[in-house]
Amino acid sequence: MIISGRRYMKTQHECIEQVENGLRHEYFIKGDELKSITEAMEEACIPGISVAIIHNFEIVWIKGYGIEDTETGSSVKASSLFQAASISKPL
Repeated sequence: MIISGRRYMKTQHECIEQVENGLRHEYFIKGDELKSITEAMEEACIPGISVAIIHNFEIVWIKGYGIEDTETGSSVKASSLFQAASISKPL
């Protein structure tokens, strides 16, 4: 599958790589290092998240990171439920 961007075409693998390893702060200086999802989670003390890539109104990729329950230590799965709050409004 190829996902079309404004400048060029990306494969699904390239999109996943960018999501997993291409995070930056809201305010950044050109040349700042990008972070991975796990690095950003550690920095923000976030125990677990679920991430999805949606293209043409369809989920094309989904993955969980970290733990979903701090008491049991169970891992986040694609089926894990999280409260999305205001971030869900555009969806």
